Amino acid sequence: MKRLIVILVAVVVAAAVFWLVRGRLGAPPPPEEALETERVRTVTLYYGSADGSSLVPEYRKIPSRDKALDNLRNLVEALVGGPREGGVGTIPASVRLRGVFIHEKTAVINFSSELVDDFSGGSTTEYILISSLVQTVCANLSQVEAVRILVEGEEIESLGGHISIAGPLRPQEWR
Repeated sequence: MKRLIVILVAVVVAAAVFWLVRGRLGAPPPPEEALETERVRTVTLYYGSADGSSLVPEYRKIPSRDKALDNLRNLVEALVGGPREGGVGTIPASVRLRGVFIHEKTAVINFSSELVDDFSGGSTTEYILISSLVQTVCANLSQVEAVRILVEGEEIESLGGHISIAGPLRPQEWR
């Protein structure tokens, strides 16, 4: 009788192990956690030249998203972050991006007050800063044809008192 019970228990255990192994091998794999693959795209960022008289391109990979606003934000944040390959930053390092939106093919970019408060330079420096921003945004976002610059949510007349930036700024005017 003991022998029969031992054999019966062994058969039950073997069947359970077989059932578990077969169930795991034949079942679809468990769902993995949703790990979004980081998509990137190559963009052209325009920084100042070493002599401060023109723009120089820097090609960089930045995160790519499905929404144009996310791509606009990533692009402007990369520009504000400064160059990595020898150009000269055009936007003061203290500046923070407050927000972005696109309205009727115009990118509206809202910066912190440091854009004006920490700006130091003459008309050429002001021109290069504006041109850097306009060229970078319009060259990389096909749905954008112009840029408007806001500071703390308000349209301003000028960054440094030399050049008017009221209204939309088109890339053909800022080469």
